[in-house]
Amino acid sequence: TINEPQFGDEATIFGVRFRNDWFYAGGTYSILKQHEVDDLGRRFDGNGFEIALRQHFTPRAWIEGAYNDLSPNSKHPGDFRVRFGAANIVYNFDVASRLFAGFRLDNSLRSDRTDLTGSTFAAGLNYTF
Repeated sequence: TINEPQFGDEATIFGVRFRNDWFYAGGTYSILKQHEVDDLGRRFDGNGFEIALRQHFTPRAWIEGAYNDLSPNSKHPGDFRVRFGAANIVYNFDVASRLFAGFRLDNSLRSDRTDLTGSTFAAGLNYTF
């Protein structure tokens, strides 16, 4: 099946992060060999990177954002890619309970150059007691 490892499936990932009480920044860069799958179920070699940021305004409130880009190398047929940015505003009112609102702006493509997914908006409440 698609999510099971296969012989020759490799991923090399480099990451870095910085964190203090009010700010977080992290990033990864990946070199992939037959590790990811496109919209048609074909494994591919490619590269990707991801960046994540968080800035606290108060101990309970923050904004966070992320950007993700994953593309096959030039030998892969079609124009598949995953590329999106996302941001959230979060208010944490208890240890594991929070209110949030956010959006995702998507520029990902299927192999035939049609949109893979659309941009979205979300809001919610996670209440743990």
